Amino acid sequence: MSYDELEFDLKSFCPSPWKILECYFESNLQMGVIQDLNGDRINALRFLTRGKTICEERFPVIGLAFSSALGKVYCKEQNLKSAKSEFRDTLALFKCMEDFPCKKCKLRLAGTIFQNSLLFFYNRKTASPVKVCDVVEEYKVAHSKLNDSEWINSISCNDYNSHLEVNMNCICKTSGCWQCLLRGVVKSTSVIDFVHLKWESVRRRLSLQLFSGLGKFLENNTELTDGISEDMSLLNCILQSMSLLVSGNAFSPAISTDLFLDTMGQDITGFDLSVELAELLYNIFWWCLQARSDRTSRTIFSDLAENDLAKNLPRLLSWLVLAFVTSREVPVLFQKVAKLLAMICSLNYATLDHDKHSPFLSCRDLGYFTPEWASYFHQASLGSDMPSSTKRNLAPQKVADLGSFVKSFFERLPSTPVICLSVIGGSYGNLLQQLVSTDSSLQAWILITRLRSNRKPINLLLPIPEMIEGGKRDWEKNHENVESWLCPWGSEGSTEIEDIIPEYRIIMEGVHLLEQHADVRPLDNRLKTFIGRLEDLWFGYAKYLLLGEWSSSKALNSVYDRLRKKFKGKKKLFNQYGKAFSFDVISLIGSSKAALNEKRFLSLLHTHGIVQLTHHEVECIKKELQILESIKTVEREPIIFVLEPQVQMLPMEHLPIMRNQEAYRMPSLWSIFEIMKKQPNNQIPSIAPKESFALLNPDKSLPLAEKMLLQQLIEKGVMVRTHEDIPSHEEFVELLKAKNLYIYVGHNTGKNYFPLHLLRELRGCAAAFLMGCANGSARLKGCYAPYCVPLYYLHAGSPVVICTLWEILSGESASFTNRLIELLFQESSKEPGSTCTIGALLQRARSGSTFKYVDAPQICYGVPTGII
Repeated sequence: MSYDELEFDLKSFCPSPWKILECYFESNLQMGVIQDLNGDRINALRFLTRGKTICEERFPVIGLAFSSALGKVYCKEQNLKSAKSEFRDTLALFKCMEDFPCKKCKLRLAGTIFQNSLLFFYNRKTASPVKVCDVVEEYKVAHSKLNDSEWINSISCNDYNSHLEVNMNCICKTSGCWQCLLRGVVKSTSVIDFVHLKWESVRRRLSLQLFSGLGKFLENNTELTDGISEDMSLLNCILQSMSLLVSGNAFSPAISTDLFLDTMGQDITGFDLSVELAELLYNIFWWCLQARSDRTSRTIFSDLAENDLAKNLPRLLSWLVLAFVTSREVPVLFQKVAKLLAMICSLNYATLDHDKHSPFLSCRDLGYFTPEWASYFHQASLGSDMPSSTKRNLAPQKVADLGSFVKSFFERLPSTPVICLSVIGGSYGNLLQQLVSTDSSLQAWILITRLRSNRKPINLLLPIPEMIEGGKRDWEKNHENVESWLCPWGSEGSTEIEDIIPEYRIIMEGVHLLEQHADVRPLDNRLKTFIGRLEDLWFGYAKYLLLGEWSSSKALNSVYDRLRKKFKGKKKLFNQYGKAFSFDVISLIGSSKAALNEKRFLSLLHTHGIVQLTHHEVECIKKELQILESIKTVEREPIIFVLEPQVQMLPMEHLPIMRNQEAYRMPSLWSIFEIMKKQPNNQIPSIAPKESFALLNPDKSLPLAEKMLLQQLIEKGVMVRTHEDIPSHEEFVELLKAKNLYIYVGHNTGKNYFPLHLLRELRGCAAAFLMGCANGSARLKGCYAPYCVPLYYLHAGSPVVICTLWEILSGESASFTNRLIELLFQESSKEPGSTCTIGALLQRARSGSTFKYVDAPQICYGVPTGII
């Protein structure tokens, strides 16, 4: 029966209360799953926990679905104890249940439950050794549930779908691929076919996720898989996944690879399994590169064997770009694909001309091996925004539109330099090491990208030659329980970066155990030494990329005038009009004398297309820079860091090269775009300190801070609230929307007095000075975006947030806050036209700390913000 032949009587349709309740539960479950897919861990847990609590006693069937999805979230956030408990209870309850209203619903639930429980085994960081027999058993049960004969219908099998019209021009040559079936169902307008299509899509999606997870387990645990059956091999996982994505009859044997290879070259807009396709394409590229590096690995396709890899790499790389575009709505997968693309492009654009044996030579014509593409993919891999912020257009819908999209991206870059930093370690680092056939003692790699409007992007991939070994815990003898510190980035060894800087965890543990009036000098010296070694080992000559250019001033204009006279007649140094220097020369003048003394730094700039100067020209610029650097009133422009989540724990602002550099942090380039587009004529945002309110010592535990700051704030005209009159939640919201600045002086983040989830609903918010302990340190939760309080304020509309990376003694915290407030109101009282910014004030206030490292954990999130 076609859709047009059906008759509906909406007036006689009256859903029962039970049906409405069922829809409510289903909506909550769907919202939980969608929030998880979007990377929103907190909201996913909220929906799933609430649903499980309501359903587990009276509605056990839907309660099982909630519990299984909840276990999946726990597993992804590395909460393995809770995940194991959820999976164990869910499996036990499911096996005891007999009455199900629908057999397909039971099979779907069973497939989901067993597949989610396998996540516990797939995770490499399980507390107990993984038993292959357990994985095999769970896999077989899940696979059998998803291949039960009950799933066979008019869509899933060629024996039943012959009534559908096949596209004669399709690449499948009328054999009936999945794309043909989708078009055929749309043309048939049959309601029954639509229902069957929906069920088959569900089955295929679950099956694809099952094979993807099994493939990851086999890759990560090769030492445990000797003698494993052929139907559980990595090769079989890929072939079965290909069949599910392409074949019109997914119950038939695996398709030929030729059909899959040809199909992937077609336009797949609107493909209902696009996310699963993106993950498979990513995995194929990854495993093919590993097969090339590891000669013992089994080849995936006969025509992608090791000898033919160079020939097929253009196809593989184009697939990876397709995966990048199709995964744009799934942050975790999108960033994973972007990271691999950034790594490959950064590795090849600078070395391809010199390495005549590189297999990537065949990919040159695709045009991706340039600093522009490497920089774009790198920044795309660094989104740690609030999850609801990831709904932006991070990539176009089609690969054909990607070139114009990237061009538009570079046109939107801010005038403030943006420095993107990633550390490539773990499996990515191992793959990179195999591709370049370098020294096996290398610990990891660091990827640096510098972006600014009207400048050529600079992208650099550097090896990290050695780790910073952990020293002694000098405080153990004085503290019985050194494990009392709750590390923001998880348990020991939970991040790749910690394997190369174990000393940092030990230092932060010592900071946590500091007591009032303790001798801070040993720990301060230790932190200073660590930061110095970090700069030397990670950046070397590339440290000059972290500096902002010289800010506009009379002294800088004089430098330009003198150099124009010296370089008169040298057209290569000027723009097309011949009156002003080209942006290349401005970039060189904006560096430093020390940078121009470094031949490798000049070579780096030349590699990125910046004009090569003669020795005489370089010497002329160096002489002028020496004069400029001697003038104390001349300052550098600020820079903005965009850091990979695991790098966010490090005090990058304290690097020796950064000691006099104003710096901010932002979670992504797109979050910078969001703030700047609200400002007229690209001006920086600004705040009026007189329009401020403060919450001071709300729990009465910081009497020294209250005594030092209360009278000062009142005299400055700041609205002050203490423990006696803490604002209600509603009043807090109104104050954040009405005022320019919020000052919090208390413990941690102050979320006990103002729940952070209320910030997510704001679309305009005051700047914030959060003077609590470690409230700017990102809490890592597995593969999810880090939990970081400043991100809530940025998402709500704050232009700038000052916070702290680690704990600080209360007396020193109060002294810093006192200095910051004094400087803030001094700048506010100056004549109009002052260009001082919040980041510059922070730097000056931090320089007054007794101990320049341990007592100075304050950092600044946001963008350069002026004071009026």
